[in-house]
Amino acid sequence: MPCEPSCLASSLSGPATMRWIEQQDWCDGNIGSFGASAEGIVQLLALPDAPDSLRCAHVQNASDNLYDSLMPGGAWRAELTTSWLNGFPTPTTLAAWRAHEAKSTYWDPVIIDAAERSRIRARVYMTSGFFDIFALQQTAAFSHYVTDSAPGSGHTLVLGPWTHGDAQTPIGELAYANVAAPTDDNLAFFNHCLKGQGTPNWLSLRYFVTQIGDDGAAATGEWRQGTLWPPPESILTPWYLTAAQDVTTLTVDPSNPVPTVGGANLSVADGPRDQSALDARGDVLTITTAPGTSDYELIGNPKARIYAASATTDVDVVVRLTQVAPNGKSLLLTDGVRRGRFVADPSMLTPLTPGAPVPFELDLGPVAVRVKAGHSLRVAISGTNSPHYEVNPNVAEPLSSSPPP
Repeated sequence: MPCEPSCLASSLSGPATMRWIEQQDWCDGNIGSFGASAEGIVQLLALPDAPDSLRCAHVQNASDNLYDSLMPGGAWRAELTTSWLNGFPTPTTLAAWRAHEAKSTYWDPVIIDAAERSRIRARVYMTSGFFDIFALQQTAAFSHYVTDSAPGSGHTLVLGPWTHGDAQTPIGELAYANVAAPTDDNLAFFNHCLKGQGTPNWLSLRYFVTQIGDDGAAATGEWRQGTLWPPPESILTPWYLTAAQDVTTLTVDPSNPVPTVGGANLSVADGPRDQSALDARGDVLTITTAPGTSDYELIGNPKARIYAASATTDVDVVVRLTQVAPNGKSLLLTDGVRRGRFVADPSMLTPLTPGAPVPFELDLGPVAVRVKAGHSLRVAISGTNSPHYEVNPNVAEPLSSSPPP
């Protein structure tokens, strides 16, 4: 039978497993969990209902909101979701999930909400990367746990310039000189949580601020500390791309999509990679700042609001944010998408009215860069980014019906 989202939340039954463990002669009543990716997901989903014997969880590269991870902005992440599900001997799962493309109660078992977070008592130590497939959701989970979970839980996040499970340099097309993770080791974490040994000296948040070199190939940086992500001291700076009356028309051709080059990917090349060939395409609109006259920093979760009208009943708006080096290399920092059918209501498929402009609100992934003088920032807007996001057929028909483009 198809695997409903409850497969991850219930039938694997992390809390039940822990209750069984705590009753065994070989258990001293203290349990710790450890794992990455799928094994990190089931740890997070088990936290709210875990017994008190779960003292701590070490979670890497995971999410507690699978809908937003697999279908951000309502767009199907083909290179992640399709390739992942096709790796299991349950082909009907793919069809079952595609039949629930809206953010409905169907997904509730794999979304931890505020009420559930208030029941989390275990200490959670997270690691993730800016180019991890779950970066946006894991950073959100960390800050939610800090503010919503039981007092004294003491959560930690280490956020590096890494991809999904890969901290080795080069990362994408950037060769880092000093990207070693902080020195806290897993054994010290578990010795403290499970055996009461030592005094924890790790901070709530550590994140790496990247500085890209003038050649667009070398990078350095430094580790910073904080309490929440995005850092509370971040300043929200609006950047207006065009004058209100300016209009640009782009063609969106499903048979010739803008290809994915790097980013937060699972099954294709990932990390920061040069986007300049994509930026030069006729179906991509780019807006680039003048080269900076002094260094400045961009730290936080960028958001984009793009006003767009479609000639059809549906369309995607894709935004890539890049840093342009003096030699013209356009290194990807983050990207996001918003599917038109879910602009009005993420829980309901609503066709666009052809020709009527609407605001597409996009959440981009976390960024922490120090932009050197002489470098620029660039926003690139298009209607496709394939296979990172499955190409929209540009008609507001259910994905399960496989409508022709």
